Order: sequence, then C-alpha cells, then structure tokens
Amino acid sequence: AASYQNEFPNKCKLTDEGTFGSKYVTVCVTGNKENEIHMEGYQVSNQCMSLVKDKILVPTKDAPELAYVIESSEEKYVPDVFFMEKDKYKNEIKKIGRPL
Repeated sequence: AASYQNEFPNKCKLTDEGTFGSKYVTVCVTGNKENEIHMEGYQVSNQCMSLVKDKILVPTKDAPELAYVIESSEEKYVPDVFFMEKDKYKNEIKKIGRPL
C-alpha cells in the first residue's frame, strides 16, 4: 500500500514540498460467510510512507504481506522502530520491528 501511496501523492499548496500524504486507497474484495461481497479499504500513515520511500521498512522475501525494519549500516543510520502488540492476556507489549 505504501509503495502505491508514494507513487500517487496528494497535491497540497500548504506544504513546502507541494504534496502531503496520498488519496490512494488499497481495497481488498472478498466474499463473506453469507456469500456476499465484502470490501475492506486500507491506507497507511505518512510515517509508514516515508519509511518505505527511504527503504527502511521492506517486505520479507518469503511472505510479501509482512515487513521488517532493516539494520543500520555504515552508509545508512536506521533508528529503532517499534510496534505495539497484544499478548494472550490482552496486555499491550512494545516490540522492536527488526528481523528475529
């Protein structure tokens, strides 16, 4: 989703760059249990768009629907990126977005 949103930015006169975010929406169309059409729309945040544009957040090779944060190198500093997840007791746990 972020790749397409980066490809189609929203024009905006109020920013120095001339763009802000994107109006692009990813829609998944499936069927539900009642054999009806079910649609879900997705749009990522501007922060996620920037992480993808700078090649910090990248898809995994074996599961493209998943992503991870690359490691820092001599050429590129990558700050720690965290995400929140609920454990089996419904507690919010902060995890780092690096490969395991």
